Amino acid sequence: MVIVEKYEDLNELLFVRQLFKIENTTYKKLKIKFKKKKWNKSLSKTAVKTIFFLNNLYPVKKIDEFFRHKIVRSDKLLLRIKNKFFSLFLPREIFQNYIDKIPFVYKKYKINRKSIPLDLDIITEKYKKL
Repeated sequence: MVIVEKYEDLNELLFVRQLFKIENTTYKKLKIKFKKKKWNKSLSKTAVKTIFFLNNLYPVKKIDEFFRHKIVRSDKLLLRIKNKFFSLFLPREIFQNYIDKIPFVYKKYKINRKSIPLDLDIITEKYKKL
């Protein structure tokens, strides 16, 4: 069985009801649990501009890859501390986890639609019909 669910509707957890027989109380608890965290929050306008600026000074991608290779999942305390330390040097994590959490700093980055060679209006309409 395959269930297709829109990204915006994932917090409703209707697919869980389709897969499993669960009670209303359990369903409500699951919805509360999933509403607590914003999943896959995009970078802010400030973050994108800063990363583009830094990329002119030095190769941000190479530095990001270097530190990502140093991060290894583990249950050991020392490795977790090392991972946390190296994650402090990842540009995306710096902005998403620290700078963009300041309410007046976060402004959503809007992509210039003219620079994308696709007809986004048609794709958006197809997505809405799902």
